[in-house]
Amino acid sequence: MDSIDEVPWDLSQSGRRKQNYGPKCNFKKRRVRCNTFSGYPAFTKYIQNRFASVDILHSFQTVEQCSLEYSPERGASIDPHIDDCWIWGERIPTLSLLLDSTLTLRKFNGPETKYNLLDRKTYPSQVGEDGSVKGYDTLSKDYAKLQTQTDNMQAADSAEEKYSSLMTQPTRCSMPDVVRVPMPRRSLLVLYGPPRYDWEHGILREDIPSRRVCITYRELTPTYLPCGPKAEVGEAILQAGKVFWDHRSYYSLDQEGTVVT
Repeated sequence: MDSIDEVPWDLSQSGRRKQNYGPKCNFKKRRVRCNTFSGYPAFTKYIQNRFASVDILHSFQTVEQCSLEYSPERGASIDPHIDDCWIWGERIPTLSLLLDSTLTLRKFNGPETKYNLLDRKTYPSQVGEDGSVKGYDTLSKDYAKLQTQTDNMQAADSAEEKYSSLMTQPTRCSMPDVVRVPMPRRSLLVLYGPPRYDWEHGILREDIPSRRVCITYRELTPTYLPCGPKAEVGEAILQAGKVFWDHRSYYSLDQEGTVVT
């Protein structure tokens, strides 16, 4: 935490502050730039290294790392949302620090045009139904199957049939409209599968009685991985995500964390 607090915080929404490392994304225009993405602070490297020991994070390649600070003095919270599905992949790990808190999940019943949810139909799932993580070979085969399904849909005689096939909703489990998930201090929570795509997640103000900091990590969708059609763009992002640098040198700080003038 001392090293995190030596890095400048930027103001964010709903009373939060953030430290964001990753490519610049325009989710509405679906554009990504990585020319300003230079990697991550070296003091966080050991966290990413430990992902290798978590089965559900097998082959996880971080392309965005975002530290968020929640303070009750600023009434900090985060509104219910689903992380974008155009470029951010299926698994979303979050490390909670300083404070026990709660993640609130709400069933999402809005249009699939929101959060770029329709993009899910253009690439295969990265996690199998049995909870196993798929390798590139399996993803490539799944892409081929998906392309065949897409070709069949395009060959349909009826425009109504095309629309119906595109808009079919996945089967949803019969569950409460709201689910509360504990996030103990120093715990790692990973969203994937239905909780990732079928539920909005957020943090209520009343669940922030004192300062909380979390670090959230994101990966690319298969579209931008070596098995996908935009692998070249993804490769530049993946390469930038392998770099770690000394934060004191990067921000011109002395050993006490003060800016050197």
